[in-house]
Amino acid sequence: MRHSVIILGALLFFAIYTQAQGTSSASAALPDVTMATAPPVMFAVNSYPDLAALPAKPEPSPSPDPAAMPQEVQGVYGESSTQVFIGYTYFRFFELPSTEQNLNGVDVSMAYYLKPWAAADLEVFDAAGSDGGKTANFVFFGAGPRVRWQTTKGIEFWIHGLGGVAHYSPTTIYGFPTGGAYEAGGGVDFGKPHSRWTYRLQGDLVGTFLFGVHQESARVAAGIVLKF
Repeated sequence: MRHSVIILGALLFFAIYTQAQGTSSASAALPDVTMATAPPVMFAVNSYPDLAALPAKPEPSPSPDPAAMPQEVQGVYGESSTQVFIGYTYFRFFELPSTEQNLNGVDVSMAYYLKPWAAADLEVFDAAGSDGGKTANFVFFGAGPRVRWQTTKGIEFWIHGLGGVAHYSPTTIYGFPTGGAYEAGGGVDFGKPHSRWTYRLQGDLVGTFLFGVHQESARVAAGIVLKF
C-alpha cells in the first residue's frame, strides 16, 4: 500500500511536470504576433511626410493688363522717302501783256526726302493749247527744295521753290522762246495714314523770261502721289 502511494505520487508529479514543459515549449514556438503586425504608433505616424512642411502650390501669374503694356507709337512721317506725282495741270500763260494762253497738260514730279521734313524736288510739266490757229506748247523743267508738314490723319502740307528753264512754241516774232524760269507754290496731299498712294492738289506761280519779257503766270494741278 505504501509503495502504491509512492508510485502514484511519482506518476502525478511526472504528469504535472510534462504538462508544464509542453506549455512552455508551445509558448516559445508561437511568434510575437503583436510586435510583428502592430508597429508602434509613433513609427506609423512618422512614416508619412509632414504635409505642413510641403511647399504651397504656386498661384498662377495674373494676366498682363493691356492698358499697362507699352504701346508702340508710330511716327507721323511714313517710311517712304520717295514720292512720284502724276497728274493733270492747267496753265494760264501770260505770253505778252496783251496776250494770254489757256493751256492744259500733264505734270510729273519726284521728291526725295533727305530728312523727314525736307526733300529735293524735281518737276516737269507740259501744257498745250492753241495760239493764233497754231498748236501752242509750253514746257517747264526745274529743281529745288521742298518742305512739308504732315499730320497723323494722312494729310500733308508742303511748299517748294524751283529754278530751271522753260520753252514755248510756236516761234514768234517777239524773241527767243527759251529762257530761265522759276516756280514757287505748294500743295496738299491727303489719303489714308501710312498709305502708299494719296491724292494731291497743287497751285504755283510760274515766272519766265521769254521773248525778252518777264512773265508771271499761274497754274494748278491735281493727281495721284505714289510713295516708295
